[in-house]
Amino acid sequence: GSAGARSQSTVASRAFQPTFALPSKISLQNPNRKPPQLWDLIISYDKQKHDMEERARMEHETQTKQHYKRELDDQMRERKRAIEAEHDERERDRQALQVEHERHIRDQEAAQDRQRQKAEVTIQAQKEAEVY
Repeated sequence: GSAGARSQSTVASRAFQPTFALPSKISLQNPNRKPPQLWDLIISYDKQKHDMEERARMEHETQTKQHYKRELDDQMRERKRAIEAEHDERERDRQALQVEHERHIRDQEAAQDRQRQKAEVTIQAQKEAEVY
């Protein structure tokens, strides 16, 4: 007798853990409620599967958007680097032209100075020739 009572108490003490949570209207813990019908279980299962699939779809959509955003951000960074490189190249070209222009002006001034010195030497030589 007592062994049979012990086995019933251990079986009764273990709570039933369903694979999927059941809605409260068909909860197995409340003995006053009617037992769930097959269609209640099917609907509950379908709803949980739909919710899981919807969450997975939304996570996939979020990941896809994040991946696409990363690609666009990478492209934008690359474009900015290209623009900066082009700007730097233009600045180097502008500085090189400025240096070349300044050298050209110095060369012209030096040539004018040589012409002036030649003219002064020629004038000086003519004055000296007149004196003799």
